[in-house]
Amino acid sequence: ANLLLHLGGHTVQGGRMSLFQPGQDMAHPLLGDPGFFQAPAWALDGQHFFYVAQPPFGKPDPTIEDVKSDIMRVTAAGKDPIKLASEAKSDLRIIRSPVSDQIAYMVVGIDGYGPLKLVDGAGGEARTLSQTDQHVTAFFWSPDGKQIAYLTHDGEFDAGGKRAWHIVDTASGTVRSFEPFQPSDALIGLQSFFDAYTFSFSPWSPDSTRIAYGADDGVYTLDVAAGSATKRASGALAMWVGGK
Repeated sequence: ANLLLHLGGHTVQGGRMSLFQPGQDMAHPLLGDPGFFQAPAWALDGQHFFYVAQPPFGKPDPTIEDVKSDIMRVTAAGKDPIKLASEAKSDLRIIRSPVSDQIAYMVVGIDGYGPLKLVDGAGGEARTLSQTDQHVTAFFWSPDGKQIAYLTHDGEFDAGGKRAWHIVDTASGTVRSFEPFQPSDALIGLQSFFDAYTFSFSPWSPDSTRIAYGADDGVYTLDVAAGSATKRASGALAMWVGGK
């Protein structure tokens, strides 16, 4: 198994995409053009990956107006690039579906947190999944790839402020929204790097029917079909055990 790495941040910071293979002493550099994003994603076939690239600036002293974030599909060797989507003046978070090469991504622009979008891994028009004017701070694919749970904030952003869960059906685009809650400190911290934690942490139950999360007064589960949240225990964070 090979380890795909995003090192050093943006290309202007000396960032790069690298590949670490078993038996090597160090990672092998692949690409030197990463844009503003955090974690890349392997394609379902294991022979391609997705990342966010900064296209060439074309001038020696670029400004924020020159920043673009292109979601790219390339081979495992960093070849044959295909641009899937592009966002101007944005920092993106990308996560591949657990069952397909669809890429969900959220946009963080100069005005703060923005929408949640979806684009097919083979290309095509990106479509917005979140509702108008929602500020998405984190999102999580359901294990069956049919739904995405996402968190939003209201009003002026407060890192420790209230959040609300929303569930979007990726096929129909239907969104269900739930009452705001005060997240636990552990859940607040997890939101900053949720895309990097996608393979080790998910709030979804293995059968894609419930969400477990930490609030300031304990651990809750949200029954997606019933639309009801139930307090289960004291604590700050919950993780499901078992399943596939």
